[in-house]
Amino acid sequence: MSSYTKRIIAKKILRSLKNRIFIEKDAVLVTEHLASSISLRDVSKKTDISGPQFQLKFREARKHFTEAFVKNLKEVTPQNLETESDVESVAVEDVRQDDKAVLFRVNADLLSKSVLESIRVEGDRYGYQLQGGSAPRHTTLVEYSSPNIAKPFHAGHLRSTIIGNVIANLFERVGHNVVRINYLGDWGTQFGLLAVGFHRYGNQQELQTNPMLHLFQVYVKINGDVEKEKGPKQRETESATYQEGLEAFKKMEEGNLVINSDLLSLWTQFREISIQEYSKVYKRLGIHFTEYQGEAMFQDKSRALIDTLGERGLLQYNSEDGFGYVEVETAGQNNRAALVKSDGSTLYLTRDVAAALHRLDKYKFDSMYYVVDAGQILHFRHLIGVLRRLSVPWADTSPADIHVGFGRVEGMSTRRGQVVFLEDILNEAKQRMLDTMRTKETTKDLETVDVVADILGISAIIVQDLRERRQKNYKFSWDKVLSFKSDSGVSLQYAHARLCSVERNCGVTLTTEIDPAHLSDREGQLLLLHIARYEEVVSDALRTLEPYHIVQYLFTLGHLINSAHRNLKVKGQPEEVAKARLLLFNCAKTTLANGLTVLGISPLQQM
Repeated sequence: MSSYTKRIIAKKILRSLKNRIFIEKDAVLVTEHLASSISLRDVSKKTDISGPQFQLKFREARKHFTEAFVKNLKEVTPQNLETESDVESVAVEDVRQDDKAVLFRVNADLLSKSVLESIRVEGDRYGYQLQGGSAPRHTTLVEYSSPNIAKPFHAGHLRSTIIGNVIANLFERVGHNVVRINYLGDWGTQFGLLAVGFHRYGNQQELQTNPMLHLFQVYVKINGDVEKEKGPKQRETESATYQEGLEAFKKMEEGNLVINSDLLSLWTQFREISIQEYSKVYKRLGIHFTEYQGEAMFQDKSRALIDTLGERGLLQYNSEDGFGYVEVETAGQNNRAALVKSDGSTLYLTRDVAAALHRLDKYKFDSMYYVVDAGQILHFRHLIGVLRRLSVPWADTSPADIHVGFGRVEGMSTRRGQVVFLEDILNEAKQRMLDTMRTKETTKDLETVDVVADILGISAIIVQDLRERRQKNYKFSWDKVLSFKSDSGVSLQYAHARLCSVERNCGVTLTTEIDPAHLSDREGQLLLLHIARYEEVVSDALRTLEPYHIVQYLFTLGHLINSAHRNLKVKGQPEEVAKARLLLFNCAKTTLANGLTVLGISPLQQM
């Protein structure tokens, strides 16, 4: 594989420099650092397949080595690269320099054979081996999805669900212990307001028939009452209905659910219904969680937190509005992080701090990530600030290091209108795929067309969401999402199904015993070099927490697969040529499947 080749190049470089520069580091560590600075060059239609495949960028080397060392790198030549007897399988044929990097070309046939054999051995583990195979395994906690009970699963929650799932998958694939948390919004004034609304407008029969829709209708009506009641210059909090909801939540906060059995019954019913409905959709998406948590489970811990802050002299009260706050430093300035309302009830931040402390105690995690929209950055500054005031070591980090923010989705709607339920989005995608597939001759005899249409619809939505950098807002377009022709989840599935068809119909037995000289065609070399880059792309995605890197890589992979499929026939070719090409296509299929799977997509065998 390419990582093996990079380590060999690094060993050769260090061996050539050993008498010219003194290195005060462990030899293995130095080799790994130097190898990590080497990367495969990007592949495009204009790539010269006879040129260098690897590059050692000076800016990358400077992260680990002194300027004197980097200066010596610029003098490396093929002549002073010594060959070690145990690494002769990698022959460096050419070394060039430009102002940014040292460029290396290794024997193409040996590289091809090494990459293809490695992929066949590693299979679904290809691309996910930790650097050098010795990187430490950590416990990583990822909080994502986190819808509010009794409300529609809106587009923002969809983004959190998709992005969070990929990040959790990535950490899991490279060997870390991953804890997946779905933190439900099941507490707060809005629930008290919903309880008041259900007494006015709720219907148990409608709740059983279509629970989420009915709860949403109740939610809309009660908020309509709040809007009608407030004066032209009043805030919503001054309406009688809002105050009634506030009082209901206060009873919950005070632990009066036992004597308010009706309120307890509604809260329990709404929460259970919501989880049941969400679970159906999560199952359809192939998404799972280690644990469902909710704000409600931290009400007692929140009260204990307030007591602790008070005992330590950290909690202060604003004389104007009566809110309790902790002074924190955010972006170099002092700021007030509100934790207690004037009536003594807690806020979302209070419960979030209590949840973080609970998770740290329970899971002993090394890192925790919150996949929440970009607009919530101030919340995480306050969260980190309060945890620092409590002297929590884990909080000695930047809010940007724990907050995986993302932009908005614009223009998403379904045939049911602008109110977007996640199930409606998935059903819409499935139906549109069915409409398209029924017009294509290749899918008319497909027995599982209904299942395939659902998977294609889900694939399309996931890829549309992840194709840009996550912080960027994007405009949703059904036509682009479900396109067979342009870059999309559908086109990637089509490329995978096409490779499966090659294997089924080529009449050749798959083997790693091939002559790589039969893969010297331009299309084969471009495809192979791009396949070899996958582990680097995974590393980039992990480092930046940007699934975008994987999606863009897969788009290029799809183009190269299609080009190779057009020009490198397997069926009807001489046996040795057919075997070599089949192995290349099989490894391309494995790489594509690995990329789709880490994105949360089930690769299709046929379409």
